[in-house]
Amino acid sequence: MPVRRAFRITPSFTGHPVAVNSWKTLTLDQAVVPRVELAESVAEHMMATLFGGTPAIIIAWRNKRLHGTAHPDPAITAQLADIVSRQIRLPAQPIKALNPNGRYRGQEKLDHLEGFVAEHLWHLATHYHVHSDPHVHLLPVSFRVTDSGSDGFAIYEPSAGQYQYRLWEIKKNSTGRDPRPTAVKACDQLTSNATYYLQEISKRGEHEPDPDLKAFYSEIVFHWRGNTGEANAGVALVVDQGTVGRNPFNMLGTTSLQGLAGADRLHGLLVEVDDVRAFAEEVRQVIWSGL
Repeated sequence: MPVRRAFRITPSFTGHPVAVNSWKTLTLDQAVVPRVELAESVAEHMMATLFGGTPAIIIAWRNKRLHGTAHPDPAITAQLADIVSRQIRLPAQPIKALNPNGRYRGQEKLDHLEGFVAEHLWHLATHYHVHSDPHVHLLPVSFRVTDSGSDGFAIYEPSAGQYQYRLWEIKKNSTGRDPRPTAVKACDQLTSNATYYLQEISKRGEHEPDPDLKAFYSEIVFHWRGNTGEANAGVALVVDQGTVGRNPFNMLGTTSLQGLAGADRLHGLLVEVDDVRAFAEEVRQVIWSGL
């Protein structure tokens, strides 16, 4: 998987008592992994999220994308078209039709697509330990682009039998503007919605075979409410490369999550791609090529 070698990693540590404790920058190095190759990996990851329970659809999509092989069953074509149209728009769908809110449908879909791509980039980087230690559990990416649940959640075991988790809010910032307000907004969303997110996540532990891990899942909401060391947070920003001139997370410790600062419990992750909007469109083109 090219994600392992796609990024240059720059760690930072602020040491400031009211700032995010540590943050890393992952910068796509196209001399090592061209953007189109990373787009193919993200597209594969998206399709596995959407159709992982139906391997025949994944195989048919991949054969069409790589070899031009026609889908063996019209039902596969119909299912692909139905799901893809709901998530990222089909090639034939209009992009100039106005929604009731006055926004062009195509632009709205593009905003959603960029956010979805950002979540998948974070998930891939976390899965392959590009920016963090190996995890015990990693929550799958949401099925829907507009799902209201958490963006990211991972459980770690820093010492035997001792678990910690980190709840992430993931944002894209493809405007070239100062990303710090976006990071602050992410903190506010975590503060407002964390217990809701965590209660939903805790249900995943109901069928966990490991009794210790199952017990930890049942306690994650209480750890957050009690502000214990087991509860940690992170904010990830996916931005256009070269648009961030200063620490984009230096305001986080003054937000509603300031109680997590000062104990290495609040982390930041900056993912730089040369053009986020073009990259998201490239991912969509890869998906379309298998329809």
